[in-house]
Amino acid sequence: MIQAARDETGLVDFGPGPFEDGLEVLCKSIREEARLNTFGTEKASGRILHALKERLKLQDWFTRHPEILEQDIRRPVFLMGLPRSGTTALAHFLSEDPLARSPRNWEVQDLTPPPDAALGNEDPRYERQRLLCEAQERAHPGLQARLPVGPADSTEHGSLVGYTFRSFVWCTLFRTPSYAEWLLKQDLLPSYEYLAKILKLLQWRCPPDRWNLKYPLDMFALRDIRTVFPDSIILWSHRDPVATIPSVCDLLTTFRKADTDHVDRHELGSHLCDLMAIGVERGMEARDALGDTDIFDVYQADLGANTIETVKSIYQRTGLPLTEDYLRLLDQRLTATPRGHAGDYSYDIADFGLTGEGVRSKFQRYISRFGLAEGRYAASGIRASA
Repeated sequence: MIQAARDETGLVDFGPGPFEDGLEVLCKSIREEARLNTFGTEKASGRILHALKERLKLQDWFTRHPEILEQDIRRPVFLMGLPRSGTTALAHFLSEDPLARSPRNWEVQDLTPPPDAALGNEDPRYERQRLLCEAQERAHPGLQARLPVGPADSTEHGSLVGYTFRSFVWCTLFRTPSYAEWLLKQDLLPSYEYLAKILKLLQWRCPPDRWNLKYPLDMFALRDIRTVFPDSIILWSHRDPVATIPSVCDLLTTFRKADTDHVDRHELGSHLCDLMAIGVERGMEARDALGDTDIFDVYQADLGANTIETVKSIYQRTGLPLTEDYLRLLDQRLTATPRGHAGDYSYDIADFGLTGEGVRSKFQRYISRFGLAEGRYAASGIRASA
């Protein structure tokens, strides 16, 4: 695939930083463990080849325009927490702030040429992404109800750190337990150093230079984020794991069932529960080491009950400028896309071999620390479709 990427782009330089070791472990894990059907094999090969080609094209831009890497990234916001804890909704709300910048779905899929502010969503990549979103919904019926992300919506940066092949995004896409085990032992700093380079390219011709970023599994890499982005603001989104763990299992089942004829839901539940428990433990340990500086808690239940007031609270606590223009745009978004606008769905924790008691036992310290077993923050007060 390395040679195929070079042949297809006519480029040879992947740039500095590790990627080949992770690529080798990932490919081996997919071959031996992912149980992919023909469609899934083509999908996995295509995603890996795309990542390699993007690295080549990115490095070509960095080489021809060294001024890209001379830019500053100013006070970025990193939104993290357990998947399905309200991070997607909050990321969409934050993306309405005209003083900040969020990675848009269409630009993240094809990073080069760097987006131009003069084009906005008239960039031809927007239409390509719109068609891709429709194709994804056909391939994975119910995906939009579970993860309503349109072509121009803000999206995660997990795929961007994935270009180093040191990202948990690969573990969510495919059954790769040995890759996950390898990744837990790796230094993730190179992934975030690479992310900084990509953000500089995206803002180069398309300001502003203050970013709102979202990737739930950044909780594995808090120290690395602070090393690369020392003035970053961390928002940690919270929701009872009894609600989040089966919800993310349901989402991954939706993704994977088109790629494999062997989705073992009980195995998926056990693996995801263990992996996410490690993630919150690492996040809490890093938070303690960093001294809670510029780390702020947000609760999914509060966001759902009173979105505007919760967003206002975030801005007040972080010291970010809150403008009337932003509040107007946020109100427009809430009116245009009310909760559940993309449809409803349901899941059962037992489908994944899990119980509330079993999940809480793995997340006991996290639940206790953030009061998730009390009142409105407990799973009993949250709809499965939230």
